[in-house]
Amino acid sequence: IYGGNEFSFNKNGVTVYHNSSVPINGNNQFSNNTDSGVSLSRSSSFENWSGVQTFENNSNRAIGIYGSSAVRIENPNIVNSTKGISLGSSSSIEIVGGSISNISGNAIYLNGSTADLNDLKISNVLNNSAVKASFSSSIYMDNVTIENNSKDGINIEYSSSASIQNSFIKANDDGIEVHRGSSVSLKDSEISQNQDDGITLYENSNMKIETSIVSNNGDDGLVASNNSNLEIYRSTISNNGGNGLKARHFSRIVIE
Repeated sequence: IYGGNEFSFNKNGVTVYHNSSVPINGNNQFSNNTDSGVSLSRSSSFENWSGVQTFENNSNRAIGIYGSSAVRIENPNIVNSTKGISLGSSSSIEIVGGSISNISGNAIYLNGSTADLNDLKISNVLNNSAVKASFSSSIYMDNVTIENNSKDGINIEYSSSASIQNSFIKANDDGIEVHRGSSVSLKDSEISQNQDDGITLYENSNMKIETSIVSNNGDDGLVASNNSNLEIYRSTISNNGGNGLKARHFSRIVIE
Protein backbone atom coordinates (compact mmCIF):
# COMPACT_ATOMS: atom_id res chain seq x y z
CA ILE A 1 0.00 0.00 0.00
CA TYR A 2 1.90 3.01 -1.27
CA GLY A 3 -0.11 6.18 -0.60
CA GLY A 4 -3.21 7.84 -1.91
CA ASN A 5 -5.52 4.90 -1.17
CA GLU A 6 -8.84 4.77 0.63
CA PHE A 7 -10.32 1.68 2.28
CA SER A 8 -13.89 2.40 3.32
CA PHE A 9 -17.30 0.80 3.89
CA ASN A 10 -15.91 -2.75 4.22
CA LYS A 11 -15.97 -5.14 7.18
CA ASN A 12 -12.20 -4.64 7.64
CA GLY A 13 -10.37 -2.12 5.53
CA VAL A 14 -7.26 -4.35 5.34
CA THR A 15 -6.78 -7.82 6.89
CA VAL A 16 -3.33 -9.45 7.14
CA TYR A 17 -3.04 -12.94 8.69
CA HIS A 18 -1.28 -16.32 8.73
CA ASN A 19 2.39 -15.30 8.54
CA SER A 20 1.81 -12.58 5.96
CA SER A 21 3.09 -9.02 5.64
CA VAL A 22 2.13 -5.81 3.88
CA PRO A 23 3.94 -2.44 3.56
CA ILE A 24 1.95 0.67 4.48
CA ASN A 25 3.58 3.83 3.14
CA GLY A 26 2.54 7.31 2.10
CA ASN A 27 -0.78 8.80 3.22
CA ASN A 28 -3.80 6.48 3.21
CA GLN A 29 -7.27 6.56 4.73
CA PHE A 30 -9.19 3.77 6.47
CA SER A 31 -12.73 4.88 7.24
CA ASN A 32 -16.31 3.77 7.87
CA ASN A 33 -15.48 0.06 8.08
CA THR A 34 -17.88 -2.03 10.15
CA ASP A 35 -15.15 -3.84 12.12
CA SER A 36 -11.53 -2.59 11.86
CA GLY A 37 -9.59 -0.19 9.70
CA VAL A 38 -6.65 -2.63 9.76
CA SER A 39 -6.58 -6.13 11.31
CA LEU A 40 -3.31 -8.02 11.77
CA SER A 41 -3.17 -11.56 13.20
CA ARG A 42 -1.40 -14.91 13.48
CA SER A 43 2.27 -13.98 13.22
CA SER A 44 1.80 -11.32 10.56
CA SER A 45 3.45 -7.90 10.24
CA PHE A 46 3.56 -4.52 8.53
CA GLU A 47 6.57 -3.70 6.38
CA ASN A 48 8.04 -0.21 6.56
CA TRP A 49 5.02 1.57 8.02
CA SER A 50 5.57 5.25 7.21
CA GLY A 51 3.64 8.36 6.27
CA VAL A 52 0.42 9.45 8.01
CA GLN A 53 -2.33 6.85 8.11
CA THR A 54 -5.77 8.24 8.96
CA PHE A 55 -8.40 6.06 10.65
CA GLU A 56 -11.86 7.57 10.99
CA ASN A 57 -15.34 6.35 11.89
CA ASN A 58 -14.50 2.65 12.05
CA SER A 59 -17.30 0.93 13.97
CA ASN A 60 -15.26 -1.40 16.18
CA ARG A 61 -11.56 -0.40 16.24
CA ALA A 62 -9.06 1.48 14.14
CA ILE A 63 -6.25 -1.11 14.42
CA GLY A 64 -6.35 -4.64 15.85
CA ILE A 65 -3.21 -6.77 16.35
CA TYR A 66 -3.52 -10.36 17.61
CA GLY A 67 -0.97 -13.12 18.02
CA SER A 68 1.79 -11.13 16.31
CA SER A 69 5.11 -9.59 17.33
CA ALA A 70 7.70 -6.97 16.34
CA VAL A 71 5.17 -4.61 14.75
CA ARG A 72 5.88 -0.87 14.41
CA ILE A 73 3.15 1.73 13.84
CA GLU A 74 4.20 5.31 13.06
CA ASN A 75 2.12 8.49 13.17
CA PRO A 76 -1.40 7.07 13.21
CA ASN A 77 -4.17 9.66 13.12
CA ILE A 78 -7.14 7.96 14.75
CA VAL A 79 -10.46 9.79 15.27
CA ASN A 80 -14.11 8.98 15.89
CA SER A 81 -13.85 5.21 16.32
CA THR A 82 -15.24 2.96 19.03
CA LYS A 83 -11.71 1.80 19.99
CA GLY A 84 -8.28 2.99 18.96
CA ILE A 85 -5.57 0.28 18.95
CA SER A 86 -6.30 -3.14 20.50
CA LEU A 87 -3.55 -5.70 21.17
CA GLY A 88 -4.17 -9.33 22.11
CA SER A 89 -1.46 -11.92 22.84
CA SER A 90 1.08 -9.79 20.95
CA SER A 91 4.59 -8.66 21.86
CA SER A 92 7.13 -5.97 21.00
CA ILE A 93 4.55 -3.62 19.51
CA GLU A 94 5.83 -0.05 18.94
CA ILE A 95 3.53 2.93 18.51
CA VAL A 96 5.51 6.04 17.66
CA GLY A 97 4.06 9.51 17.16
CA GLY A 98 0.57 10.41 16.04
CA SER A 99 -2.66 11.07 17.91
CA ILE A 100 -5.82 9.32 19.05
CA SER A 101 -8.93 11.36 19.86
CA ASN A 102 -12.70 11.23 20.13
CA ILE A 103 -12.81 7.51 20.97
CA SER A 104 -15.70 5.97 22.93
CA GLY A 105 -13.72 2.91 24.18
CA ASN A 106 -10.03 2.54 25.05
CA ALA A 107 -7.58 4.50 22.92
CA ILE A 108 -4.94 1.81 23.65
CA TYR A 109 -5.87 -1.61 25.06
CA LEU A 110 -3.45 -4.45 25.89
CA ASN A 111 -4.60 -7.98 26.73
CA GLY A 112 -1.66 -10.28 27.49
CA SER A 113 0.59 -8.08 25.34
CA THR A 114 3.68 -5.85 25.46
CA ALA A 115 3.99 -2.44 23.82
CA ASP A 116 6.09 0.73 23.71
CA LEU A 117 4.35 4.10 23.26
CA ASN A 118 6.50 7.08 22.27
CA ASP A 119 5.64 10.68 21.36
CA LEU A 120 1.90 9.99 21.31
CA LYS A 121 -1.06 12.25 22.19
CA ILE A 122 -4.37 10.87 23.44
CA SER A 123 -7.42 13.01 24.19
CA ASN A 124 -11.21 13.09 24.43
CA VAL A 125 -11.77 9.41 25.21
CA LEU A 126 -15.27 8.70 26.53
CA ASN A 127 -16.71 5.88 28.65
CA ASN A 128 -13.45 4.00 29.30
CA SER A 129 -9.81 4.44 30.34
CA ALA A 130 -7.64 6.10 27.71
CA VAL A 131 -4.84 3.51 28.13
CA LYS A 132 -5.60 0.13 29.68
CA ALA A 133 -3.25 -2.82 30.27
CA SER A 134 -4.80 -6.08 31.50
CA PHE A 135 -3.96 -9.74 32.10
CA SER A 136 -0.17 -9.71 32.57
CA SER A 137 0.49 -7.03 29.97
CA SER A 138 3.51 -4.72 30.02
CA ILE A 139 3.62 -1.19 28.64
CA TYR A 140 6.42 1.38 28.34
CA MET A 141 5.53 5.05 27.79
CA ASP A 142 7.89 7.92 26.95
CA ASN A 143 6.77 11.46 26.07
CA VAL A 144 3.07 10.59 26.02
CA THR A 145 0.34 13.16 26.72
CA ILE A 146 -3.02 11.87 27.97
CA GLU A 147 -5.53 14.63 28.63
CA ASN A 148 -9.18 15.64 28.69
CA ASN A 149 -10.60 12.13 28.97
CA SER A 150 -13.83 11.38 30.87
CA LYS A 151 -12.48 8.28 32.69
CA ASP A 152 -9.01 7.25 33.94
CA GLY A 153 -6.01 8.43 31.98
CA ILE A 154 -4.14 5.13 32.58
CA ASN A 155 -5.52 1.90 34.09
CA ILE A 156 -3.09 -0.95 34.89
CA GLU A 157 -4.76 -4.13 36.17
CA TYR A 158 -4.61 -7.92 36.62
CA SER A 159 -0.87 -8.43 37.24
CA SER A 160 0.21 -5.99 34.53
CA SER A 161 3.06 -3.48 34.64
CA ALA A 162 3.89 -0.05 33.26
CA SER A 163 6.97 2.15 33.02
CA ILE A 164 6.11 5.81 32.41
CA GLN A 165 8.55 8.68 31.90
CA ASN A 166 8.58 12.23 30.51
CA SER A 167 4.79 12.15 30.25
CA PHE A 168 1.81 14.37 31.09
CA ILE A 169 -1.40 12.89 32.50
CA LYS A 170 -3.87 15.68 33.09
CA ALA A 171 -7.55 16.67 33.10
CA ASN A 172 -8.89 13.11 33.26
CA ASP A 173 -11.13 11.55 35.95
CA ASP A 174 -8.38 9.72 37.90
CA GLY A 175 -4.93 10.28 36.44
CA ILE A 176 -3.49 6.77 36.99
CA GLU A 177 -5.19 3.74 38.55
CA VAL A 178 -3.11 0.65 39.48
CA HIS A 179 -4.80 -2.42 40.93
CA ARG A 180 -5.17 -6.20 41.22
CA GLY A 181 -1.54 -7.11 41.74
CA SER A 182 -0.03 -4.69 39.22
CA SER A 183 3.07 -2.48 39.33
CA VAL A 184 4.07 0.90 37.88
CA SER A 185 7.18 3.06 37.81
CA LEU A 186 6.76 6.79 37.13
CA LYS A 187 9.65 9.17 36.45
CA ASP A 188 10.03 12.79 35.31
CA SER A 189 6.29 13.12 34.70
CA GLU A 190 3.37 15.33 35.71
CA ILE A 191 0.00 14.14 36.99
CA SER A 192 -2.22 17.19 37.32
CA GLN A 193 -5.66 18.76 37.02
CA ASN A 194 -7.47 15.44 37.16
CA GLN A 195 -11.03 15.69 38.46
CA ASP A 196 -10.70 13.00 41.15
CA ASP A 197 -7.42 11.51 42.45
CA GLY A 198 -4.06 11.98 40.80
CA ILE A 199 -2.91 8.37 41.42
CA THR A 200 -4.82 5.49 43.03
CA LEU A 201 -3.05 2.26 44.01
CA TYR A 202 -4.92 -0.70 45.51
CA GLU A 203 -5.36 -4.48 45.80
CA ASN A 204 -1.78 -5.69 46.38
CA SER A 205 -0.16 -3.35 43.89
CA ASN A 206 3.17 -1.49 43.86
CA MET A 207 4.35 1.84 42.54
CA LYS A 208 7.60 3.80 42.50
CA ILE A 209 7.56 7.54 41.76
CA GLU A 210 10.73 9.55 41.04
CA THR A 211 11.26 13.24 40.26
CA SER A 212 7.64 13.80 39.30
CA ILE A 213 4.85 16.28 40.07
CA VAL A 214 1.40 15.37 41.38
CA SER A 215 -0.57 18.58 41.72
CA ASN A 216 -3.88 20.40 41.35
CA ASN A 217 -6.00 17.26 41.32
CA GLY A 218 -9.60 17.54 42.50
CA ASP A 219 -9.36 15.07 45.39
CA ASP A 220 -6.30 13.27 46.79
CA GLY A 221 -2.89 13.46 45.17
CA LEU A 222 -1.92 9.82 45.87
CA VAL A 223 -3.85 7.00 47.52
CA ALA A 224 -2.45 3.56 48.49
CA SER A 225 -4.91 1.01 49.86
CA ASN A 226 -5.60 -2.70 50.33
CA ASN A 227 -2.08 -4.05 50.96
CA SER A 228 -0.30 -1.85 48.42
CA ASN A 229 3.18 -0.29 48.52
CA LEU A 230 4.12 3.18 47.30
CA GLU A 231 7.65 4.64 47.13
CA ILE A 232 8.23 8.33 46.44
CA TYR A 233 11.62 9.93 45.71
CA ARG A 234 12.40 13.62 45.10
CA SER A 235 8.90 14.50 43.93
CA THR A 236 6.42 17.33 44.49
CA ILE A 237 2.91 16.67 45.82
CA SER A 238 1.01 19.95 46.05
CA ASN A 239 -2.26 21.87 45.75
CA ASN A 240 -4.52 18.83 45.64
CA GLY A 241 -8.14 19.21 46.76
CA GLY A 242 -7.94 16.41 49.35
CA ASN A 243 -4.92 14.77 50.95
CA GLY A 244 -1.49 14.98 49.41
CA LEU A 245 -0.86 11.35 50.39
CA LYS A 246 -3.26 8.82 51.88
CA ALA A 247 -2.47 5.25 53.05
CA ARG A 248 -5.17 2.89 54.28
CA HIS A 249 -6.07 -0.78 54.73
CA PHE A 250 -2.62 -2.24 55.48
CA SER A 251 -0.72 -0.22 52.90
CA ARG A 252 2.77 1.29 53.14
CA ILE A 253 4.28 4.53 51.82
CA VAL A 254 8.05 5.26 51.76
CA ILE A 255 9.20 8.84 51.11
CA GLU A 256 12.81 9.89 50.59
